[in-house]
Order: sequence, then C-alpha cells, then structure tokens
Amino acid sequence: MFYRFELSALAIWFVARWLVYGANLPVPIDLPFIDGITLVIAALATLFGLSRWWPSQNILAITFLTIVLSGVLEHVLIISTGLPYQNAAGHEVFGVPWTLPLLWLIAMLNARSVARFILWPNREKGSFGLWLLFFTAVMTAVVLMVQESLSERFYENWAGPIALCGVRFIAAGFFLAVIAPFLIPKGAVVPQPDCGPIMIWAVINVYLVVIAGIEHRWESAGILVVLNGVLTTWSLRVRRKRKPKAPIQPI
Repeated sequence: MFYRFELSALAIWFVARWLVYGANLPVPIDLPFIDGITLVIAALATLFGLSRWWPSQNILAITFLTIVLSGVLEHVLIISTGLPYQNAAGHEVFGVPWTLPLLWLIAMLNARSVARFILWPNREKGSFGLWLLFFTAVMTAVVLMVQESLSERFYENWAGPIALCGVRFIAAGFFLAVIAPFLIPKGAVVPQPDCGPIMIWAVINVYLVVIAGIEHRWESAGILVVLNGVLTTWSLRVRRKRKPKAPIQPI
C-alpha cells in the first residue's frame, strides 16, 4: 500500500512541480539540482518497494551504507577537485549537498532494478551477477555525470565530468559489492522485477532532461535520452517477451 502511494505521489508531484514552474509561480525549483521533495518521495518509493521482499534491517543497512559511502566519496571528490557546489544545492554536510547521497541511493537501486529487467531472461547463466553489476554501475554513473554537468561547478569542457564519471563507475561497482549480501533473497522464490522502479528511474531521468533543456545543456539531455532512454525501453520490451520459469522448490 505504501509503495503504491509513494509511486502515485511521485507522479503527481512531478507533474505539479513543473506546472507550477511553467506558471511562473514563486516556488523554487532549486536548479540545477533535483528538488528535495522529489528526491525524498522517490527514495521512499524505492525503499518501500524493496521492503516488499526484504526485511527492514536489510533496508536500513542498504540505505545507511549507500548514503554514507556515497557521501564520503563525494566529499573526497570535492576536496580533490577543489570545486565546491553552489549555494543552489541547498544545505550541505561537510561540503556535500544533502540531496546528492539521496540521488546516489535512488539512481543506483533503481538502475539495478532496470538492469534486472533487461537481464531477467538470462538469470540462470553464471555471468548474470557480473552483467547486473556492470549495467547498474554504467547507468548510475551516466545519471551522476549529467548531474555533474548541470551542477554549475566550473568545467571548461566535458573532460571533468567524464573523468568523474569513471571514478563514480568504479565506486558504484564497489558500493554494489558492499550491499549485495543484503540484496540476496533468503527464500526459495526469487522476486521478479516489476514496473515500479522503471517509473522512478524514468521520472529522475526526465527531471534531469527538463533541467538540461531549461539550462540549454542539450548535450546532457541527449546523453540521458539516448543511453538511459534506450535501456529503459529495452527493459519494458523484455518484460513483454519473457516467460519466467517456475522456481525450484526445496525438498
């Protein structure tokens, strides 16, 4: 019930947010970052979705580890690059905007769900886990690279965001390896992926595309539309085609 409520709230808020912005009403959008309300609703929808299959202690561990590890990484990147975020990012903790670890949590967990959609027909192959990790890391790094290009930090060209994208790709793979034990199903039946995470994933990507359009960053919008749009469409097509086998019950 909470999961469906949060998905509905996310869709309604997404539409209302941009209608308010289009009407030029005095409600801040916090450009060039996704506003905090959208991220909080998307994070709650993501976690309620996981809670249908995993116990609360697993959800708490996944949330804590992802937010802490990503926060530490972003703090190190800010120090090493010497490029702090602008005041538009909102409140900061050790120089890291509080919205950034939430974006990590939403992007990585929902990218993993989209990757499961794509790879679900081949889940019985031995390389399933490695491909799942690779797809998830790539999709997460792309979202964060586009966010980086919209962050108003000073970059003369795409070299800086691309270099940080490589760092975040490696970091996403490491984070996934850390939280993987909490995502392993303990029962005999493996939960099938559903369309909820694809909706969350699409909302976050469309939000960034809209921001890129407002800021006239057409390269950033094109990257998300081409890469993540293709992967999302692919996952939906796979859902219609696949015929999952009945799980093997224990003796």
